Parts: sequence; C-alpha cells; structure tokens
Amino acid sequence: MRSAYAESLGAGAYSVGVAYSVQQAAQRVAIGGRIVAITDVGGGVFRGDGLDVDRLTWHLRETGSIAGVSGTEGVEARMRRVLTCAFDEVWRVAAERGISSRLAAYVIAVERVAQATRTRGLYP
Repeated sequence: MRSAYAESLGAGAYSVGVAYSVQQAAQRVAIGGRIVAITDVGGGVFRGDGLDVDRLTWHLRETGSIAGVSGTEGVEARMRRVLTCAFDEVWRVAAERGISSRLAAYVIAVERVAQATRTRGLYP
C-alpha cells in the first residue's frame, strides 16, 4: 500500500535538476518512479530506461559530480542530437514544400497531433 506522501508525489519518469539531490531522486525511485535525467553544476546525465541511483550516489561521493557516470549519456550530447534531428526534419519539410522553416515547424507539429488523434482517438 502506498502512503499519502507517495500518492501526492505520483510515480512515473522524472527528470530532475540542480534543486534535487541524489537522495531526493532516490526517494522518487523508492515509491515506484524512475529518474531518467539529472543535472548538477558539473554537467548532467541521461538514461532512457532510468538511472541507477546507487551508482549515481557512489560516483558523486568519489568524484564530487554526477557527470560521467558509466552507463549514461551526457545531457548536452543528447540535447545536441535531439535538436540536430529536429532541425534536419524542419529543414527537410521546408525544402520539400517550399515554405519557411517557421511554417514547416507548424506543419510538423500539426501532423504529429493529427497522428496522435488517429492513433489514440479524441480525449475529453
């Protein structure tokens, strides 16, 4: 049975920043959540299927930073890859349709919403 505190926090995937400590992240994991990204002043790490909080804690104790934890990807590298892919998609749609990149971004967004609506149906 989950406590009222756990219910108030909810469970799911979380991305936490500098305001969180590794111990606070561990509390989220303890109630059934998973931490997928965490940052500190030295950098950040990401792992799509969830970070190992015990490994984070050990690495933080040993090095003073969470950056570079084995089995993770740097947040900066991930963001660079995500943004590069998004830019490439916008650029491609703009070139194919002969429209501005701003309009191409809107086209992509509307197409994604339309696809989600076809897949999942309308929500109230």
